[in-house]
Amino acid sequence: MGLNFQGIARDPNGFILSSKSFNLRISITTDTIGDAYLYQEVVAIKTDYLGYFSTKIGEAVEGKIITGAPFESIRWDTSLLYIHVELDANN
Repeated sequence: MGLNFQGIARDPNGFILSSKSFNLRISITTDTIGDAYLYQEVVAIKTDYLGYFSTKIGEAVEGKIITGAPFESIRWDTSLLYIHVELDANN
């Protein structure tokens, strides 16, 4: 179970983060600010030469840090939920 997620990692100036390892924090939140999260995970990601990365939100893998309610318990049908994504290119 999980939600497939992919993206292109860029620095604050818009330059692609090519072949770079970093931590990605993904939160499922109840608001657009991202302060009230239901689920949160931190996972190590490595981009390819184009800055592309992919992960599966909610999937239990070794080294992933998960906080909040279990992913399986999220009620997707009760209200609007948001995905808040943060990356730390400098770890």
